[in-house]
Amino acid sequence: MSRSASTDNRTLITGQMRAAFRTNAAAALKRRSNGYLLGTAMNVLQWLVIGSIALFGLYRWNWQPLHMLVVFVAGIAVAGLADLLKWLLTRRRLLADYQKMLDDRLVWNMVTAMQQGRDEVMDNPMPKPGVAILMDVVLGGLGIWILLGALRGMGIEPTTLFEATSGLRAALIAVCAAPVISLISSLFAGGAEESGHDDLEFRAGGRGISLLIMGGIFSFTSAQGDLARQIMVFINGATVFFGVLAVVGVWLMYREREWLRAHLQKANLL
Repeated sequence: MSRSASTDNRTLITGQMRAAFRTNAAAALKRRSNGYLLGTAMNVLQWLVIGSIALFGLYRWNWQPLHMLVVFVAGIAVAGLADLLKWLLTRRRLLADYQKMLDDRLVWNMVTAMQQGRDEVMDNPMPKPGVAILMDVVLGGLGIWILLGALRGMGIEPTTLFEATSGLRAALIAVCAAPVISLISSLFAGGAEESGHDDLEFRAGGRGISLLIMGGIFSFTSAQGDLARQIMVFINGATVFFGVLAVVGVWLMYREREWLRAHLQKANLL
C-alpha cells in the first residue's frame, strides 16, 4: 500500500486497491471457512479458560497466587509450543502463501471500510511468518527462566506446588487441552487447498512478552503476599475481559464473511 496519502495508520483507497479487491475477494471469502473460524474461536477459548480457571481456583479452592501463576504460565507456554509445532508442520505452505495472506488482509480491510462508509483502510504491516513464533519462544523461555529463578530464590520448588492443592491438576489439564484442540483444528483446516490462514501466527509475540512480564513481576514481588494476589487477580481478570472482546471479534469476522458473500453475489462476482 502506498503511504503517500495516509492519515496516521490509514491509507486512502486507490483504484489499484479496488481492482485487487475485485480480483481477490472471492478467494478470500472461500478461505475464511467454518474451519478457519473454528480454529480462531479455539484460540480465543484458550484465554478464557486460562483466566476463568485461575479466578475460580482463587475463590472456590482458596488457591495461593503461586497456584494461579502456575496455571497462567502453563496455559501460555503450551499454547506457544502448539503454535511453534503448527509453524514447523506448515512452514512451507505459510511461506509460499504469504502473498495470499496479504491479499486477504486487504480484502477484509476493504470490507470493513465499505461497511463503515469510509474511503480509507487500516494500514497495519504484517510481519513475515515465524517472526512472532520466534519472539514467543525466546521471550517466553527467558520469562520462565526468570520465574524459576525467582521461585528458587524464595526457597520454593515448583514441584511442591502440585501437592495437596484442590483442582490444580484438573485446571492444568483444561488449560493445556485448549491449545492442543486448537492445533488439531487448525491442521485439519489447513489440509484444504484453499484453507484460511491463521492470523495469530503473526502477532507480535504476545505470549512471550506476557511470560517475560510475569517473570519480572515475581522476581521483585513476594509470591505469597497480598500484592502478588492482587496482581494475579488483575492479570487473570484482564485475560477474561480481553477474551470476551475476542469472542465478539470472531462474531464480527463471521458477519464480515456473510456481508462479503452477499456483496459479491449482488455484484455477480461469485
